[in-house]
Amino acid sequence: MNISEELIKEIVAKVCANMKEEDAVPFERNVLSNGMMSIKTATVECEPFPFEIGDAQDKTFATDVLSLEESPRLGAGVMEMKAGAEFPWTLNYDEVEYIIDGTIVLKSEAGNVTAHAGDMTYIPKGTSIHFSTPDYVRFIYVTYPADWANQ
Repeated sequence: MNISEELIKEIVAKVCANMKEEDAVPFERNVLSNGMMSIKTATVECEPFPFEIGDAQDKTFATDVLSLEESPRLGAGVMEMKAGAEFPWTLNYDEVEYIIDGTIVLKSEAGNVTAHAGDMTYIPKGTSIHFSTPDYVRFIYVTYPADWANQ
């Protein structure tokens, strides 16, 4: 069987294009063969929050940036809340947040934690809080375990 160099190039190009489509995510990232990656956080567009949270539903958005296959131990994503958003939540997982923009207020029976752009927060597993923002907040969250939504 005699296969031309042009046909081989065409087949390889199609396979590479299909691989990129299958690995496509709705934000920019660079993934290495060993699983290391960089994520362009500014390109992450948050989707409507996937759980019922009452009046804050139309003001709260989140997108996980790591799949469970990519990171079975740590979860990570980006969350946004618009002015006046507030909802109760009990964390059945540990969470660290890095505030990219705006202000977040985490209200609990023990008191409130307020964090601004450049600050970090930590919420231990089992804590009941009210997520809130007086104006707007966009933050990165990191959870343990990764499957935070099913804890």
